[in-house]
Amino acid sequence: MLYDVKEDNIRLNGTSMDYAAFGCGSRIMVLIPGLSLRDVKGSGMSLAYMYRRFTKEFRIYCFDRRKRVTAGYTASDIAKDIAAGMDELGLRNACVLGVSQGGMAAQYLALERPDLVDKVVLGVTLAQTNSTVESCIKKLSNQFKVLLITGARQVGKSIQCIPQSTWLSIGCSCPCCKGRQSPRIHSAL
Repeated sequence: MLYDVKEDNIRLNGTSMDYAAFGCGSRIMVLIPGLSLRDVKGSGMSLAYMYRRFTKEFRIYCFDRRKRVTAGYTASDIAKDIAAGMDELGLRNACVLGVSQGGMAAQYLALERPDLVDKVVLGVTLAQTNSTVESCIKKLSNQFKVLLITGARQVGKSIQCIPQSTWLSIGCSCPCCKGRQSPRIHSAL
């Protein structure tokens, strides 16, 4: 089967959490998406296609948010749910890729459950929200009614910023690119 896609769910704490798994590699990668991913269920093949570059080396797991999210649900709670999912599936020593809000959860996961994490890659994220971030997100969501995302990919030994957006491309927002539409090469970290 192309990309060996599997979609399933895990029971946890009185609710459930969907996940998609794909790839045939021996290493484990866990994707923790931001708010832009609406549902993992039904997205397995699309995710596999987007991350196809990694499918030979990794078996990739993308976890959704829990089905019933209560008020006060935090990035730390997301990390605890991901950890419960990883425990349920027996996943250890994972390369964890966290994007946007998922990057915040990835940091909590690495700090609270280092036994599950081998490496962490963070994209377009921060350690914690503050009033400036909350204000910007509110303004953008009110103005465009979309979630804007900027990503990066490795090109040789450097990082290339790639402007990405669900509906509207505004270019990379890193300080180096300053909103340009064309990607710019960044030195490797």
